[in-house]
Formats: sequence, C-alpha cells, structure tokens
Amino acid sequence: MAYGSELAESLRGLGPISAAADLHGIATAETALGLGVPAERILTIEAEDPPPGVLAVNGSDARADALEELAELIIAGQIRIPIAARFELADFAEAVALQRSRHAHGKVAIEISRP
Repeated sequence: MAYGSELAESLRGLGPISAAADLHGIATAETALGLGVPAERILTIEAEDPPPGVLAVNGSDARADALEELAELIIAGQIRIPIAARFELADFAEAVALQRSRHAHGKVAIEISRP
C-alpha cells in the first residue's frame, strides 16, 4: 500500500473504509477523514495535535493490568504477535534501523543471552 500523497488513491479502490488507525503522525488520520471515515472511528498513537474528534492514545492510557492480560491472551493463542526480525543485542543499531524504516511487518525483537 502506498503512503503519502498516494494513500487516498490506493484506499479508494478498496471500497468504503469504516475505521482507521494512524501509527505515525496524523497523515493517515487526515486521509481517513478525507475519505469520509467519522472522526470517532479514527485513532492515532503518535500525535500531539490530532485532527478534531480523532482519538489520540498512547502507553500512558493503558490499564495497570493490561500487560498481564495481553500476556495471558498470547499464551492462550488468542492473540498472535508477528515477529518481523530478531537481533542479538550487539546488533541493536541494525534493529533500530529496521524499526525506523517503517517497513517491518511485525515486531522487531532484541534477544539478550543470559550468561
């Protein structure tokens, strides 16, 4: 899927869009609004000044027991967390570069060997 100025055109071919999540900035949120998605059906996780009506959330909004609940759901097989790549701690810079590229399809994991 294209990002930037081509995002709206790419999405138009998919049919009606009912909700959107913007995981970096507000460009996707603004595109979704332009495509007719109601603001209350759009959220962003990384925006200090989202468009009016768009929900901005981050880790500070999490419930105290959220991590434990997520771990239980993962163990039970109800949530699958795809791992895009695994790196040794010595290759931390390479892991960060992959994550910052915004092209990792899943989580980037750092493996720390115990002595």
